[in-house]
Amino acid sequence: MKFLQRIYTFISLSLAVLMVHCAPGVHGFQVKDGNCDCHHSFYFLSSGDGKSDPDTSGVELAMNGNYDRARVAFSKEKNNRCFSENNLGLVFMLQGQSDAALKHLWEAHSLCPDNETIEGNLKNLLSRIPAS
Repeated sequence: MKFLQRIYTFISLSLAVLMVHCAPGVHGFQVKDGNCDCHHSFYFLSSGDGKSDPDTSGVELAMNGNYDRARVAFSKEKNNRCFSENNLGLVFMLQGQSDAALKHLWEAHSLCPDNETIEGNLKNLLSRIPAS
């Protein structure tokens, strides 16, 4: 019976990972946490067709380390402000600007409080900020 439970758990986890990686408009990455020996997952979001919208081009720029150009692309996005605020927050985080990152991720969460991806990004950012 334990063998069947392990197989079921493995299949369930595999499907969950596959769904995250195959979900349209979700682009994830991991960042090592300086406060613990762990990594946190963060996700850029895009709403377009994957070819010409500012969010998608911004995600590609950010994932390649072109943060300034990615910020410009995300700032131009007008169709989904939740996604652009989320993405701007992540770029600021990658540039080491936690205050600006928090501002943008909080704005994204305020605009779309039911978006679990944005909420997860915000929680993971907060966990990376050392307590004073």
